[in-house]
Amino acid sequence: SDAAEEGATSPATGAEWAARGVHPLGQFTLDMSQSASLLEFTVEDGKESWLTLANFGVITRYNNRNYYAMSVFQLAEELKAAFRTPP
Repeated sequence: SDAAEEGATSPATGAEWAARGVHPLGQFTLDMSQSASLLEFTVEDGKESWLTLANFGVITRYNNRNYYAMSVFQLAEELKAAFRTPP
């Protein structure tokens, strides 16, 4: 399955991830009671790990491939950044 190939984990709360030493990078903060799954993707330079929330699951309802959902997320982030940057 897609999830097994990409190293998906069972959902856990932010507090449970923190207890395991998993913390979001950058400006993102995870509510300690919020449920998240950890996905691992193979990329050109090795592996990337991502904590995904419920909205990630919503994207997979359209196409249940985790790589597809991650691509949609990353495209949305790039579009959001482009519209925030003045010309």
